[in-house]
Amino acid sequence: MSLLDLAAGLGGAGRTIAREYKAWVTGMESSALLAQMGMERSEKAGFSKQAPVQHYDPASLTLPHRYDGIFAKEAFFSVADKDRLFDTIAAGLKPGGQFLFTDYCIETEEALANPRLVRWSAHEQVLPVLWPARRLASALKARKLDVRISEDMTHLQRRLVLRALGHLLEHLDAHTMRPNTKLAVLDEVELWARRMGAFEAGLRVYRFYCMKH
Repeated sequence: MSLLDLAAGLGGAGRTIAREYKAWVTGMESSALLAQMGMERSEKAGFSKQAPVQHYDPASLTLPHRYDGIFAKEAFFSVADKDRLFDTIAAGLKPGGQFLFTDYCIETEEALANPRLVRWSAHEQVLPVLWPARRLASALKARKLDVRISEDMTHLQRRLVLRALGHLLEHLDAHTMRPNTKLAVLDEVELWARRMGAFEAGLRVYRFYCMKH
């Protein structure tokens, strides 16, 4: 199978899938630095061809018509032209191809006026462009993608964040960090603290699973 990860990060998911299931997984990452480091890891692991990682701009993405599956984790909420993006993804899937992603969204447009959500939005690295979950589902259906799952998984995301913070505190009790590492970790903790506040203000995490007709 030929798969595409549109939120590859350092490419770990792609390499794992390639190793365990012998699939060919193209990783795409919007951060040029992460893409470069991910490709270096794929080369070192012997997966430079089977699980490469490359940089891309979600706003100008083009895809060949070749993928059995496309997946992404919270990669689309900052894309302004989601209609173009979904057109591209639908065109890149083979008939019967699968599209699975999680993303941030809102339940209603009124949530965008919540001051806590506005403050969270201003501190994200890229300005979020949030759609209601119903609009996302409608956009997928309009591209002949059969939406099998549209699930609010905010509660799960919250539990995962709290668990990760607990593991971090345990790690800090037993290890020391260099000053620059501490600053990077602090930035990450603050990012997720703001997101936790945004969940209380109406931000949602949804999981969508679709199949192309």
